[in-house]
Amino acid sequence: MNPKLSKWLLFCLIALALYGVSLYGDFVFDDRGIIDHYAVLQNPFELKQIFSLPYWTEEAGLYRPVTLLSYGINFLFLSTSPVGFHFVNILLYGFIAYFLYKLLKVLHADETHAFLAAIIFIFFPIHSEVVANITGRSELLALFFSLLFLIEILKEKINVWKIGLFLFLSIAAKETGIAAIPIALVIIFIKENNIYENTRSIIRKYLYPGLAGLVAVVSYFSLRLLILGQEYFIGIETSIVENPLIKTSWIERVPTAFSILTMYVKKTFIPQNLCSDYSFNQISTISNFFHIGPIMGIIIFIAAIISIIYFIKRDPRVSLGSAFFLFAYLPISNLFFPIGTIA
Repeated sequence: MNPKLSKWLLFCLIALALYGVSLYGDFVFDDRGIIDHYAVLQNPFELKQIFSLPYWTEEAGLYRPVTLLSYGINFLFLSTSPVGFHFVNILLYGFIAYFLYKLLKVLHADETHAFLAAIIFIFFPIHSEVVANITGRSELLALFFSLLFLIEILKEKINVWKIGLFLFLSIAAKETGIAAIPIALVIIFIKENNIYENTRSIIRKYLYPGLAGLVAVVSYFSLRLLILGQEYFIGIETSIVENPLIKTSWIERVPTAFSILTMYVKKTFIPQNLCSDYSFNQISTISNFFHIGPIMGIIIFIAAIISIIYFIKRDPRVSLGSAFFLFAYLPISNLFFPIGTIA
């Protein structure tokens, strides 16, 4: 068997073994929105309609046409049964692990470490909310296309069309796909030796891919503005049930956000009391920084920044890991502005 195919099958089989039980799950929580919008999603190849829809409502302040398109394709080929939706999520998770392995292998030329990293990734229990919840599809697609974008960046002959397409698809699956851009910059810095001495050649190499990425970002946000309007282009309408931080001042929101960062890290390594919904009263807000949660969160945050810079030449693997962690966290951190949910 082809070694590439065998690796891909292995990751998919592991994903199925871990999350096969989710095939028996129904549409729950936000998943029900998929069935509620069956009438408009049952014709997925009417792209004009799909790309002119907000993600459920304008007030939610979300525009994710690629995720809606994936739901429509599910309806078309696998009917309205939740089994098909769960199966696609599991399959995507296996694909993601494979392309993570491929990215790390190409970047570091170390197959063993790349394979172990992908295995560790696929086994993290904290990923269960994304894989087992059907609406976790947006997270999966954003990461999937981000990895394809980053792998393309690593090629000696970069296809600018693929760069623009993969980045657009990532952000249009979920807004957090924007994190792929600073991660790509870290990868370029790692990959290109003597970056300061070869500035001109590096600029020539990445100029057109950079412009393609810019076109992708501008295209997405132009469509977002057109569909959501000025009011919901950045703003959202949510309640304290979904995000208790929505009505708080920054002095309460920021320490709580850092405390939640501590929770994320803790639950990654000690996966106890995992929860599928962190809405009202699941997490207590904190009104000052003098608590263990915010203090540890600030230390983790600063350590991630230092780690990216300090290890970028000493041990690029650590730097890249820190970049993935930090830049993926920032868009959903609640640090700069409240989002639709507290965690």
